[in-house]
Order: sequence, then C-alpha cells, then structure tokens
Amino acid sequence: MKVNVAKTKFFVGNGDEGDTDPLHVSGLIVEHCSGDVYRGSPFMCDGSVSIAVKLRAQSKLSHVLKFVSFIQKNNDVPFFVKRRLFDAALMSTLLHGCESWSATNLRGMIKLYNWSMKELLGMKRAIELLGVRRATANSVCYSGFY
Repeated sequence: MKVNVAKTKFFVGNGDEGDTDPLHVSGLIVEHCSGDVYRGSPFMCDGSVSIAVKLRAQSKLSHVLKFVSFIQKNNDVPFFVKRRLFDAALMSTLLHGCESWSATNLRGMIKLYNWSMKELLGMKRAIELLGVRRATANSVCYSGFY
C-alpha cells in the first residue's frame, strides 16, 4: 500500500505543543492541517462547530443559487414540483451532517434556508406586484409554507 502524501494530512484535537509537528515516516513527510472535509462535512482541529457550520453554508451557497435560478426561470412548473425539489434536493444538501450542529450559531444556514423558501413562495414576485416590503417577517413565510 502506498501513501499519497498530497492527499494525506493530519489534525490534532486538544493536543500539546509538539503534536502539530510534521510526521516523518519512512522518508515521507505528513503535514498538519487545521481541518478537513469528510464526506461533505467540515471538521476543525479545535472542535469548533460554528466554524464548520459557517464553512458548510459557504460551500452550499452554489446549491441555493441553482435552486433560485431554477425557480426564477421556470414559472410554469407547478408548485408541488418545486416544493418536492426543495425538500428532496436542496434541504438534503443543506442539512447533511446537521446532527452535529447542536448549540451553535446557525445564522448562515438559516439565511440560505429563508432565502430559498422566499423564492419558492414567490416573495420576489409579491414584492414587485403587490408592493410587499422586502423586510417581510420570515414567520409570515413559514406560516404560508407549512
């Protein structure tokens, strides 16, 4: 078995001062890193869940942008199809790994969720046609959504 040094890194949780020094094994040097992404979920060496959630929100912005673009370009698609796409595709990618997010700041993920939900409900169109303010409370959207 060969070690691919370009793909092999390590990180230390709650270690001492010398624990982050590079590892020298059989002529190979394995470097320390501050975090890694495993199966799409970021892990930080200091155990910070809030930084991991922030990184996850940043990485999933492209998925929300694709969803918003789909909603805006496909006005003729029935709402139930858009809702199924929201539930099956977007929510599964946003919430993957959420069981480890307890007691942390979820502001980035909530912002992505609210934005995509308002687009799904057609709030942009309501703002343009009905003069609804952009600052419409999310609780109003939640009540219309569920």
